[in-house]
Amino acid sequence: MSQTVTLSVAAATRLSIDLFVSLGMSEADAAASVWPLIDAETMGIATHGLIRVPAYARRLGLGGIDAAGKIVKDGERSGALLKIAAVQSKMNQQAAAMVSFDRARQIAQGIDTLNQKANLLIDLALALSAAGEQAQARQALDEAESVAKKILDRAFKKEVLKRIRETKGKIHA
Repeated sequence: MSQTVTLSVAAATRLSIDLFVSLGMSEADAAASVWPLIDAETMGIATHGLIRVPAYARRLGLGGIDAAGKIVKDGERSGALLKIAAVQSKMNQQAAAMVSFDRARQIAQGIDTLNQKANLLIDLALALSAAGEQAQARQALDEAESVAKKILDRAFKKEVLKRIRETKGKIHA
C-alpha cells in the first residue's frame, strides 16, 4: 500500500541537499542541483521534480566516482547506498529502497576484508531496522556475526562482536 508523504518546500530542499552533500557534493553544487528539481515540483511538473532525487543520488552512489571525480571504495559506495535507501524509505519509496539495500548487501558480501565486511553488514542491519525491515535487519546482523566469527585478529573480532551485541539491542528494542 502506498502512502503520500507531504514535506514543506524547505524540508524537501534540505533533505535533498543533505543527501547530495552526504554523497560528496559541495553544499553549493548540491543546492544548484536541487533547486531546478524543487522549481519543477512546485510548478506541478512532478516528472522533473523530486522524483528524480533518488535516481540522481543513486548515480552518485553507484557510479564508482564521487561528485569530485575521485574513485569511490566499495565501503564508501555501500554507505552511500544505505543513505539513499534511508531517504527513499522516508519518501515512501519502499521498492526502490529495497533495491538500494540489496545492492549495499551485494557490495558488502564482495569485500575480502572480514572486519570491513562485518561492519558494513552491521550498518546495513541498522539501516534496514530504521526503515522498518526488522526481519531483514536481523538477517544482515546474523550474516555479520557469521563473518565476525572468522576474523582471526582477536582485537578486531572482539570489537566487531561488541558492535553486533549493541546493534542487536537496538534492533530488538
